[in-house]
Amino acid sequence: MKRFLAMLGAFLGGSAMVMQSRVNGELGSRIDSGFVAALISFVGGLIILVIVAAVSPRTHRGIRSAIAGFRSGEIPWWYLSAGLVGAWYVMSQSVAVGLLGVAVFTVGGVAGQTISGLLVDRMGFGVLKPRGVTVGRVAGAIVAIVAVSLAVISGSEQIGSRVWLLILPFIGGCLQPFQQGMAGAIQRESRDPVTPTLANFLAGTTALAIVCAVAFAGGHRVEAFPTDWWVYAGGIFGAVFIGVGAVVVHELGTLLMGLLLIAGQVVTALFLDVVLPTAGSAVTLWSVASALLTLLAVVLSTLRRRRR
Repeated sequence: MKRFLAMLGAFLGGSAMVMQSRVNGELGSRIDSGFVAALISFVGGLIILVIVAAVSPRTHRGIRSAIAGFRSGEIPWWYLSAGLVGAWYVMSQSVAVGLLGVAVFTVGGVAGQTISGLLVDRMGFGVLKPRGVTVGRVAGAIVAIVAVSLAVISGSEQIGSRVWLLILPFIGGCLQPFQQGMAGAIQRESRDPVTPTLANFLAGTTALAIVCAVAFAGGHRVEAFPTDWWVYAGGIFGAVFIGVGAVVVHELGTLLMGLLLIAGQVVTALFLDVVLPTAGSAVTLWSVASALLTLLAVVLSTLRRRRR
């Protein structure tokens, strides 16, 4: 049951990630500034986390334990850079989703997650012990890459000259398993899921504030801010994604968790591109086949060979 709940949490975390992509992409398109949209998303999530931390005794203890862990060297200080990975991915959402569509953007992140997750599991990172490369895990990774390829084929006509934008989520996807390992280390030391999420948002907000300050100093400007409340809700979904990842990575490992995140992303992305399409989105038979193959990859990665 514990493993099942962890798998369900990872799937829902992937859905939250796509919801964040859709919201941040919409805000970035409307104000014509991916940097500012990403900063707004992070600030929104940070405000919520600060409120939660202020009223939660468990988080108070968790923050003290995490600070003690950093001071003693139990947690390397550079694990705080996990927030920079989140900042990169959110900024990518704000820049590229409005042009590529949620599903195609998700393809880039999925490719990076799939390749990097297998490597991180093999070598171990953060709180994770090295995991053997089994036939099921390799097969799951291969099927996931095939699914990604089909999604690229299905969206190639809509992407056109904007295909280079897939580099942004690909890099973010490659870095995400490392982010989850670092957040997991902070979560283990603090014994609180809010503490690593708060650390991520503090680091990411700081980095994005510096980027925006440099951009405005160079003459960057934004369009009028929209009045629709939901375009400012990206930080909530981001907090859910990071918090879930920090908790379930111990149980699942980065590859299986990554594939479940991918399944949640692909299914939710297809749904959103049907009901709330962007300019670059298109749901085709190829993209549906890609979603089904991604789910098959998750099943393959969960198979365990019986011991005699």
